Amino acid sequence: MKKLKFLFLPTILALAFGLMLSCAKKEESSSSEDTDSSSSSAVTVSGKVQKGPYVQGTEITVRELDSSMTPTGNTFTGTIDDNTGSFSIKGTLANKIAELAADGYYFNEVSGSLSTAKLALQAFSDLTDSSSVNVNLMTHLEKKRVEYLMDNSKMTFAAAKTQAQTEIMKIFNIDNVTLGNSETLDISKSGDGNAVLLAISAILQSDKTEAELTELLSTINTDIRTDGTLDSTTTKATLATAMEYLKTRHIDNVTVRDNIEDRYSNLGVSATIPAFESYAYKLDTTAPTVDNSSPSDSDTGVTQSFNTSVTFSEIMDKTTITINTSDTSCSSGTFQFSADNFDTCLKNTGVTFTASNSDKTFTATIGFATSTTYKFRITSGATDLAGNSVSMSAISFTTQ
Repeated sequence: MKKLKFLFLPTILALAFGLMLSCAKKEESSSSEDTDSSSSSAVTVSGKVQKGPYVQGTEITVRELDSSMTPTGNTFTGTIDDNTGSFSIKGTLANKIAELAADGYYFNEVSGSLSTAKLALQAFSDLTDSSSVNVNLMTHLEKKRVEYLMDNSKMTFAAAKTQAQTEIMKIFNIDNVTLGNSETLDISKSGDGNAVLLAISAILQSDKTEAELTELLSTINTDIRTDGTLDSTTTKATLATAMEYLKTRHIDNVTVRDNIEDRYSNLGVSATIPAFESYAYKLDTTAPTVDNSSPSDSDTGVTQSFNTSVTFSEIMDKTTITINTSDTSCSSGTFQFSADNFDTCLKNTGVTFTASNSDKTFTATIGFATSTTYKFRITSGATDLAGNSVSMSAISFTTQ
């Protein structure tokens, strides 16, 4: 009986060893199918990370994704090369859809200083036709929405990104702008898409700390994920308040434009900051009104040299507050005075307006004829910072 046991023992061990090898091969085959390493090719992923520009040394991670946007496990990393946020990372990819993630310090374009804490930003990109990827607030805001649209609406990657972009711009009341791919946007270059990116970046930053900005971005991402609409009235109010804060920076001449231009200049880099200002105040859709004026309607005894002033309901674009200084036509100047019901308008050579009260009040000394009834109006060319035109009916007054 003992001899029989010894005879069967080698056979049993051989069968067990064979079974183990078979399982190991199956596991190895499964892992190979997930990453498909046999079809991997070398790539160099390059681009910029911008809020304002991220600083040198920030770590960048590239994660390969499969067709269902799930990480394959293939990951490679690198760091930002300079203070413009530029990076170039070498690795291998079998699939061309990838997620990029950056977590670091950045130049705050609103405060004009470096951030005091890190901010994490992400981007999805299709590297089939280009291995250049910029990571920014637009790529970050669209990420969760793109995932949802691909998973639930079965959209293509490109279609999902286009829809997410449109929905994000709508949050900031921006339309009729073609951005192109979010990962091609660059706040240091001209163009409407770049301008939109900088406007949104500045609004979201406003006077917030990095922790507050992180919370706001997360709140928006979660809110818009399933329907593409910002539903929270609290978040909408937060964005409106942020926009108003940017207006105060504008009138204090501590502008986002100046800050970024100075940053790139100090880095010795040539940059063309896009015309973002017209997009930064789009959340403001309320037309300004005239709170009071001097002279006021039906005033009499107005002196020939009168210190005329107008106070508006909100901050105005002072470049639109003008008066005709060249002739007597009523075709130019937003502040118009006429003694013949605007067939002609008063010529005011050398007259300029002084702005005060946070660019809400404008004052100028106007010369009038004696014993004359004038009408005064402000044309629709006078606008607030968002481009909303003022509405004012003509008033009349009589001089001494």
